[in-house]
Amino acid sequence: MPFHWHKEMELIRIVRGHFPIKVEDEEISAEAGDLILIQEGSIHGGIPENCEYECIVFDVQRLLMHTDACRQYIRSSILHKIVIQNHFTEADAEIHQAAEQLFHAIKNPSFGSELIILGTLFQFFGIIF
Repeated sequence: MPFHWHKEMELIRIVRGHFPIKVEDEEISAEAGDLILIQEGSIHGGIPENCEYECIVFDVQRLLMHTDACRQYIRSSILHKIVIQNHFTEADAEIHQAAEQLFHAIKNPSFGSELIILGTLFQFFGIIF
């Protein structure tokens, strides 16, 4: 993964192998089962080692359009007033359950899956906050 950035957030799930990745100035050694959350605008990249990973890239700004309930949290994270952890191991069970639902809904679209995806994103960030 060459170093790059984008205006959207990115959630990376390591399926197998090892992925040393650098996010801004932080070096992360991600293993199978880990999740990496890349904030919007963050420079990131790395060289996967016998690694398979999945990514979801999404515009967190779109979450602001759906409800006032989380607006303060999302805005605070966008403005970096709240620092969000960006490396989650399997010990973070609730976050992993939400991420599993999110990846499943995206891989297996069906009638209403947009609602599941949106709801799961809110759940994911609710757990983080």
